[in-house]
Amino acid sequence: MRTTIYIYLPPDEWTIVFSWGSSNTVSFRIRAESRDQVERVADQMRRRLEAAVDECAEMVKTVSEKKMVMFDD
Repeated sequence: MRTTIYIYLPPDEWTIVFSWGSSNTVSFRIRAESRDQVERVADQMRRRLEAAVDECAEMVKTVSEKKMVMFDD
C-alpha cells in the first residue's frame, strides 16, 4: 500500500491518499500542525487500513471458495 501526503490549504490542511492494487484509492483530508504529525497519523491509518483490506480479501476468498467461484486478482 502506497501512502501519499499533499498539503491542501497551507498551513494546516492536508490530504492523505492510500492506494493499492491497480486502481484502489481512498483519501482523507485532515488538519494538523505539521507534516510530521500528518505522517504519524497516516502511518497509524495505513496499518488499520491494510489490516481491513486483508480481512476483506480473506472474506471474499472464503465466500468464493464455498461457491466454487474463483476471481483473478
